[in-house]
Parts: sequence; C-alpha cells; structure tokens
Amino acid sequence: MIYLLDDSIIKKKAIGLSSAIDSGLGFWNNESDSLNARILSRYYALLQMTIAEQVSSVKNKDGLAEVQKHTEYGHGLGNIRDQSSDNYPFDQYVYILRSGHFYSYVKHLGYDSKIFDFEKRPKNIDSLPDEKKANLVSIVDLFRRVPELQPVIQEYRGLEPLSFQVTLADFNYSQELRQRSPIEEAVKTSFLSIIPESDEVTLDYMRSLNLQVKNLTEEKDRFTKQKLFVGEYKHPSENHWWYYMDTHKSSHSGTSVVHPIFGECRDLIVIHFMLLYSLSILVRYLPDLWHEIINGKLDNIGSLIEYYLAMFDNVVPLMMLERITERKIYIDLPGGLHGRV
Repeated sequence: MIYLLDDSIIKKKAIGLSSAIDSGLGFWNNESDSLNARILSRYYALLQMTIAEQVSSVKNKDGLAEVQKHTEYGHGLGNIRDQSSDNYPFDQYVYILRSGHFYSYVKHLGYDSKIFDFEKRPKNIDSLPDEKKANLVSIVDLFRRVPELQPVIQEYRGLEPLSFQVTLADFNYSQELRQRSPIEEAVKTSFLSIIPESDEVTLDYMRSLNLQVKNLTEEKDRFTKQKLFVGEYKHPSENHWWYYMDTHKSSHSGTSVVHPIFGECRDLIVIHFMLLYSLSILVRYLPDLWHEIINGKLDNIGSLIEYYLAMFDNVVPLMMLERITERKIYIDLPGGLHGRV
C-alpha cells in the first residue's frame, strides 16, 4: 500500500531521513585503523541506514521518531554459542528476536518473521527443538552467502560458498530457434549456467541448495572446459530472466544467486546486518576470542574480516542509496567494461 502523504508528513520524513543518514555517515566516515573499531562503526552505520530506509518509504507514514522507537526494545537480534563445540566461528549462531529494530525492519521488507523468529532468548542450543534450531544461522554461513566473498571463502574456511555466479547458458540461442513458434507462450524457460569457483563443487551439493534454477546437470564450458551446472528457470515471456530472478550484482561480483536464509530470504542487507551484528558481539563481549583472531591461532578469520570490510565499504553504500531512493543507480568508469553505452 502506498499512502498519499500530506506536506506535514513529507516534511517530517525529510527531516528524519536527513538525520538518520547524517548519523550513519558519522559512523561510516570513521577512519580508525583498528579492526574492532571498524566493525562497530560499520555495524552502527548500517543500523542507521536501515532506519533511513524505513523513514524514506512512502508505504508508511512513519517519521524518525516512530521508526527509532523500536530500538528502545533492543537491536532485534541475538547471539548464541553451541556449548558442545569449541570451534569458532562454526559454533556461533545468530537469530531474530520478536522485538527491537531488526524485527521491525524485516517486517518492513515484507517478511513474516513470526515463522522464523524467537519470542525470547534461548538459554542454550541443546534445549531447542529441531524446528527452532533450523532458525539459527551460523556466522560461517553468513560469510558464505556474501557473493563478493565467493573467490576467497574456501581458502579461508575450507567450505564451498552459498552464493554463485549465474549467466545465460550458451546453447539458449539454438534451443530458442528449435522451439520457436508463431504463438508466444506466456511462460518461457531460460537455460542458465551456474559457475562454481572450484571444481570440487558437486552436482549433489548444488541440487541441495535453493538457487531458483531447476533440473541441474553438470556440464563443461565449451571453450575453457570449466565445470558448469546448467538448469532451467521458468519466467514470464514478456522480459528477460534476470528481470524476474532474485539476483545480486556489484562492482565486486558478477550476477549471483544466493541460497536463502530461513528458506526464503536472499536480501543481502539482511545478511550483512546479521553478520555485522555477530561480529560486533564478538568485539564487545568476547575479548579472549578476539585476541585469538587478531594475534593468535584464528588470525585467518581476522584476514577474512579485513577482506569483508574492504568489500563492504565499496559495495554496501551504493546498495543502501538505491534502497533509500528506490532508484537503480549506476556508478561506472566511462569507457570501462561496465560503462553505460
């Protein structure tokens, strides 16, 4: 629903939007060389930008006062450790609470979070029934879902990513010629190639993920001989496949598809928010573990966080600008590979 906003509400929203963005930029412009300070500043910057996104929406009449009141009930997320394990970060999980800012934010995005949130903080993982354990997301799996980390996640953690580049399979054109008929069908099938970073990725693994592409088969690129997984994606025939598919593309990642959290959410800002929250808990409340990450046996995790934050600073600000303005924005070098014609 889109409201017809009167001048007083528009003014209230404009002032609130300006205030939230100004606060977010104050955190984002923190130039500290300290890794823990950069984690905290990026987390609080993103929190303010998600508040700005809610205020900017014409689908509600809320100003800054109405949106930020949810933070009085907390950030809306929780962190829990698997006490039976001692293997950071595999034993650290994050979950959504049924109160606070993040709960309000995912509702604003249109998700029915009551399907996967928690009414209160669980005391330990072992006490949870299996259906609630499924609503915990590990920090490792959040890293694995970030498309820009596809080339490095296996190197740092020894696991395959949960996001993959996707493109039109090269035999679509001959297929279209064979199937072309004078009557245009309402639904079209596009054959898409999913490109793994490693030849170790198996067909069974790819089929176990929800990547929106069905009937996957293993193929090889005709020219590079690289392993590919080709499948079908059905969509309305009025437009190209990427118009309908939930994908992500940035200056640091080709068009990619993400395995969803909670079975349905591929929203990268939701994923970044949950990941930064988890890292902020680590920085604020687990100094012994943080010491191991900076100076000890977990220094490879520290390197991964450094890589992630460098990517974050180059990708997420533009993502938030697009969401706040509800406009697709291109910032490319003229004459470059991605420059507009």
